[in-house]
Amino acid sequence: MTDDVTAALDTRRRLLDAARSEFAVVGFDGASTRRIATAASSHQPQINYFFGSKDVLWRAVVEDLYIDLHASMAEIDRFDPPGEVLAAVIAAFVRFAHRRPELHQILFHEFSAASERLDWFIEIFSGPSFVDFHKMWDAVVASGEAADIDPRVAFHIFVGAASLLPVARAEAAQQLGAAADDDDLLHAHATSLVQLLLPGRLTSTSGRSTNDSTESSKR
Repeated sequence: MTDDVTAALDTRRRLLDAARSEFAVVGFDGASTRRIATAASSHQPQINYFFGSKDVLWRAVVEDLYIDLHASMAEIDRFDPPGEVLAAVIAAFVRFAHRRPELHQILFHEFSAASERLDWFIEIFSGPSFVDFHKMWDAVVASGEAADIDPRVAFHIFVGAASLLPVARAEAAQQLGAAADDDDLLHAHATSLVQLLLPGRLTSTSGRSTNDSTESSKR
């Protein structure tokens, strides 16, 4: 890789990181490409060079965050019993939400009104994620590990309950007396959500319990 290519990739990375913070705080409409470029120690024309527009930059930020999310779930064994798989997905999602609260901060800005960005997000990310969740939810309902709740409602309960605490960081710190990235709070969050969504889950034949499945959230 040449020095020019390395420098270009570094600039693009800095722009993505700066844009992630900007979109998380003020949303798409309030975001300034000038502020993003300045925060990235770059120049505004470079945003157009690498991304073409603020809209494409926003989508690139969301895509980058989802790549990170999917990587965080890569080690989950999808051939484990359904309750084990969903418990591991819940714990991994909670850990990601605490580590990268910007994703849901960005999306909460978009959820309040219809937009082409919201349509794109549902088609590319939220829709396929719901299809996967629907299959897991049907399996744990059939096994008696979860209540027979409409999977569409269960999906939004899952996402909302996983993401609100890390997004509302200031409120959480004041109400709970702990930072949102506190290891004990993160572990309690993941474990509690597994217990709430899978109240009928029993220790599997592998000997792993609910606490075992979420133990890695303390790491």
